[in-house]
Amino acid sequence: MRILFRYLLLAIIGVAIFSCLSENSKDLAEISKNEAVFNEKHDSIKLALKMDILYKTFIRKYPSDTNIPRMLFEDAQLNISPLRRTEAAVNQLEELYTRYPDFSLSANAMFKAAFLDENVLGRTEQAKQLYLKFIDKYPKNPLVNDAKISVENISLSPAELLKKVQAQQDSLKNSAASNK
Repeated sequence: MRILFRYLLLAIIGVAIFSCLSENSKDLAEISKNEAVFNEKHDSIKLALKMDILYKTFIRKYPSDTNIPRMLFEDAQLNISPLRRTEAAVNQLEELYTRYPDFSLSANAMFKAAFLDENVLGRTEQAKQLYLKFIDKYPKNPLVNDAKISVENISLSPAELLKKVQAQQDSLKNSAASNK
C-alpha cells in the first residue's frame, strides 16, 4: 500500500510539473506572438499596454524563469516609449542590473537608467552616482566615454554647455592653425 501511495504521489507531482511547464510555454508563445505584432506597430500605445501586462504577468507567475531579464529590459523600453512612464522604466532597469548583473543587457540598463535620471527626471545627483558606478563596474564598455562626459557636464546649464563646446572648438581651430 505504501508503494502504491508513493507512485501515486510521484504521478501527481509529475502531472503538476508538466502542467506548469506547459502553461509556461503557452504564456511564452503568447508573448512571442504579441511581440511580433508590436514590432510591426511599435508606436501603438494599445499594443504597448498589452505587452506591458503580458510581461508583468509572466514575471509575477514565473519569478525564476530565465526570460525575465530580457522581459524587464523590453518592458522598460515600452515604458520609455511609447508609454512615457519614465519612473517605471527606471525601476525596471534598476531591477535588471541589480538582480541580473551578468545579463548581457545589464550594463546598457544601468547607463540608460542614469541617462533617464539625468535628462528626463532631472535627478542629476542620482544620475551622477549611477554614471560613476557604471564607469567603475563596466570600464571596458563602449558607453564609458559617454558616461565620463555626462559626469563632467552634468551640472552645466545648456548655455554653459554651449560655451564649453564653443571654447573646445575654438581651441581645436587655434591648434590646427598653429600646426600649419
